[in-house]
Amino acid sequence: MGNSIINEIAGLRYFILVSAIGTLLVGIALNIACRQFNWNRRTRKLFGFFYQQSGWDTMGMAIAFLKVFLFLSILLERGQVYYSHMVVFVLLQVGYMIHRRSAKELPYHIIMPVVALGIMFVLHILSSYLRDIIFDWRIFVVVILLGILLLLYALLDVAMCYRLIVTRGIARCEKQQKDETDGE
Repeated sequence: MGNSIINEIAGLRYFILVSAIGTLLVGIALNIACRQFNWNRRTRKLFGFFYQQSGWDTMGMAIAFLKVFLFLSILLERGQVYYSHMVVFVLLQVGYMIHRRSAKELPYHIIMPVVALGIMFVLHILSSYLRDIIFDWRIFVVVILLGILLLLYALLDVAMCYRLIVTRGIARCEKQQKDETDGE
């Protein structure tokens, strides 16, 4: 029992490594992109997007990026999925659903994670087959394609989170402008 728990936790080593490196690379890229800030350049929008985020929106974006890093780590492990990956995904998805707070998007946020968990379970079975029974290139290609599908799903969540943050920011700015004009 204790040995299997240790193996599950050790299965997250790639996820932790990819998350640390990915966070560092995203931070460096944003620092370089916004270093030469000028009101007339396109980087002003990128700078403004990250500057005016609330803590709540930052949490949502972080969760979305962690899902990308999770699926990227699964791809780097050649499709090997541990149950701990599935638990981390469920926890991230619950946090993401709390961040979204949208009843009309609830079916999407329930059905798509269930599909993603199903794909992760299939990846677990196929990678075990490839590792323990026989290696077949066709099955390996299917494993990689399923991993890419999961990665695209996570990138879609990043885009949806970006859209939500932008619309919340626009609504917040309009409310502030309205309050300022009403106060005068």
